[in-house]
Amino acid sequence: MRVVSVCLVSFLLFFYTLAPARAAFEIEFPQVSDGQINEALLKTVPLRLIPSNPFYFLISVKEAILWSFQPSSAKRTELDMVLAGKRLKESYLLVNRGDIKNASTNMTRYAQKIGKMTGGLAKARLQKQDVSTLVSEIAEDMKSHEVLFFAIKKRAEGLGDDYGFSKNYNSAAAAFVDAVAALDNFRPGIKDRFKSASESAEVRKTLFDSAPKSPGFIEASPSVKPRKIIY
Repeated sequence: MRVVSVCLVSFLLFFYTLAPARAAFEIEFPQVSDGQINEALLKTVPLRLIPSNPFYFLISVKEAILWSFQPSSAKRTELDMVLAGKRLKESYLLVNRGDIKNASTNMTRYAQKIGKMTGGLAKARLQKQDVSTLVSEIAEDMKSHEVLFFAIKKRAEGLGDDYGFSKNYNSAAAAFVDAVAALDNFRPGIKDRFKSASESAEVRKTLFDSAPKSPGFIEASPSVKPRKIIY
């Protein structure tokens, strides 16, 4: 039990030393022009209502029904990608109107949807479904997402940080980068097309390598023989 306790303490100390670096980490998106922003908005599906509208719940119901009727994991993944784009476009429009509250909530919804898309892609491949064309289409859509992330942050300047907007924005940005990394596993080289993803990977590696390591976590004395633990 003593060995287990030492390992647990070492583990906690390890994450404690990493915590400041992780908190300071923020993904930077490449600067784009207003024309590129408008193009990205046009490429994203049209919106009839945005979350601030009292009838928006009908959109959520419709999306849930559409998703449940998709015939395969690949088709559900394709729809998840479309919906993720909608969440990001909605967030941009909400920030543009100064509605930081709904924009903050929507950034969380984007992170959830893009994560679901990534999981669905892995599931489709596991089921031997052909996703090669879908991966290419998703990668193309993600270019618009990268543009909109920059646009959202730019529009949010001066609106304050109420409702945890910065935290939710950063979480959504991290989910975006994770999704790009997942696509890169399907087709190596995709990550290089996204400056935000390639640069953040280098920053993460630098932060991890430079963080102090706990000696107790890295190695144990050869004379110590851990006991078998029965749960």
